[in-house]
Amino acid sequence: TIRIILPNLLNTNNDVRTKAEELFEKVPPIDKYFLLLNVCNDDSVPPEEA
Repeated sequence: TIRIILPNLLNTNNDVRTKAEELFEKVPPIDKYFLLLNVCNDDSVPPEEA
């Protein structure tokens, strides 16, 4: 669910965004790392630079 919510934060209202941020804060740090990699993933950037 979080993987779906985070990339779409800019398309949602503030209430949904806040809920997503609250959920994100409860995610373990290592999972946050992978979530951010997923959200920020860009094929034009080599993995070692991501």
